[in-house]
Order: sequence, then C-alpha cells, then structure tokens
Amino acid sequence: MAGKAPNTRSYGAAATAPPPSNYGGRGAYNPDSLFSGARDWQNDDVEALASDQRSRLLHTNERLDDHSDRLARAHRTALQSEQIGYEIQGQLREDREKLERAYGKMSMIT
Repeated sequence: MAGKAPNTRSYGAAATAPPPSNYGGRGAYNPDSLFSGARDWQNDDVEALASDQRSRLLHTNERLDDHSDRLARAHRTALQSEQIGYEIQGQLREDREKLERAYGKMSMIT
C-alpha cells in the first residue's frame, strides 16, 4: 500500500464514488435520479401550461382584433350618420327659407 495517503479507503474500481447503499433497492446513490421523474412531470406540466396560455393569448388577440374592427366600423358609421344629419339639416334650412319666402309672398298678395 505504498503511495496511498493515510486514512483513505479504496473502493475498488469506482474509487471516486461512495460505496453502494440500499436506497430503496436501486443501487448506488444518484442525486439526479431521485427527482428526475418529478422534473419530467414538471416539464410536461410547464409545457402544457405554456401551451394553454399561448392558445388563450392567441384567442384573446383574435377577439381583440375583431372588437377593434367592429369599433372602427361603428365609428365610421357614426361619422357617416353625422354627415348625413348635417346634410339633412341644411336641406331643411333651405326648405324653411323657401317656405318663409312663399308665405311672405302669399301675405303680400292677400
């Protein structure tokens, strides 16, 4: 045993790993394997949540676009209605002036 440091044990071929233990009958200790199933479940859950959020966001954006289009159409309709109202008001003013002139002429004749 020349060349070995004092107070060290040799574990054979796997000198860097601790000795095998009985962790539920699964062999050597592997910290990555303890929660790998949980990580897989979490990754699937996160992916499902992200996919659900993505689809809800797309649906919400579509609805927002539809409502924006409807609002723009309603605004155009309101502006057109306002313009038509001004035109009608102008025609009524002209008709009133004509009627007042006609009434005035009739008043002079009778």
